[in-house]
Amino acid sequence: STESVYGPHKGKIDEDTRPAPNSIYAKSKYGGDWAVRRAGGRVLRFVTCIGPSPAMRLNLLPHEIAHDLLTRKVATVYEGNAPRNFIDIEDFCGALIWALMNFHELEHDVYNVGTFQNVMSKKELAEEIQKLTGGDLVFLEYKKDEDGREYLLDCVRLEQAVFRVTYLKERGTRKNI
Repeated sequence: STESVYGPHKGKIDEDTRPAPNSIYAKSKYGGDWAVRRAGGRVLRFVTCIGPSPAMRLNLLPHEIAHDLLTRKVATVYEGNAPRNFIDIEDFCGALIWALMNFHELEHDVYNVGTFQNVMSKKELAEEIQKLTGGDLVFLEYKKDEDGREYLLDCVRLEQAVFRVTYLKERGTRKNI
């Protein structure tokens, strides 16, 4: 699943925070959460994943910024101070494999997947990508993102279950752009 199911919140949130999905994408993911839980499964709610793919999702913030800087030589960023949390594709896959191998030891039915160490503002992310790609950044603070995410996602439950994210933001950004 995805952290998008939490919808617009502020501050720090965790797996016990009531989801409030506000897009078709988030609502479909939340419906999937319930189907998995009813079947006795475990839900992993991932932060934004970055990394190469044969079918790149250009609607993910890091990929969109990199694509715009590389192709148009300019990228526009809204709400530059809003925090975002990222996970490298290798940690994403590692979490899935780890959860499958440790399924019976998982005490809860929902786990957020990410780390506070990979939180950065949208402005910081854009500037990090710009260092690697060149181009110009335009920051528009009067326009709002539709999803309303201004929270920090607590992923301690999964860390307590002994899964650790290994690719930290500095390495992950350079590796994936």
